Amino acid sequence: MNRQVWKVVATAFVASITATSAFAESKIVTGTAGTTSGASANLKLKIVIPEFIALRVGTGQIYTNGGQIDEVVFTVPEDSATSNTPITNSAPVAVHLVSNVGSVNFGSSGSALTNGDETIALSQISVNSSNPSLQHPVFNATATTLTPSSGTKVINASTNWTFTYNHQGTDTPLGAGSFTTLITYTAAKP
Repeated sequence: MNRQVWKVVATAFVASITATSAFAESKIVTGTAGTTSGASANLKLKIVIPEFIALRVGTGQIYTNGGQIDEVVFTVPEDSATSNTPITNSAPVAVHLVSNVGSVNFGSSGSALTNGDETIALSQISVNSSNPSLQHPVFNATATTLTPSSGTKVINASTNWTFTYNHQGTDTPLGAGSFTTLITYTAAKP
């Protein structure tokens, strides 16, 4: 029982030393009755905001981790299977980038779409953006540097990307099936 009492006393003593080791500013003004003008003291306020970069490609919430990976699907019509026909995906992909770190390098990487031994090069996919300040980064190229859109550190940009597949059926016939790949988008400090 005595040990517990001593632990409480020791903890209170350490806490009081810690609390009194930094004294706040104080002022006292004295004078005769009716001549005292008043006292003032200063206090500093400080707010620490952490750095962040948030990127959303597709559906979901911008400030939430996780979610599903959206998929852009091109279905080549039968009458276009043997022709050079651009095929646009009808559902644009929503993109949102928010950051408070200043400039951000924005890039994309991935490999060719594959179906067994057959491939479709990413160069056959083009992307149009509804917002010129948030263009689709060129696949597997050097990242594009985006600069702040507000003040000196904040980027808050959103867009819709529309993907088009340039099907070259007569030049390079492809076997039937589904060709797939995974594209990774990155937004990082330079």
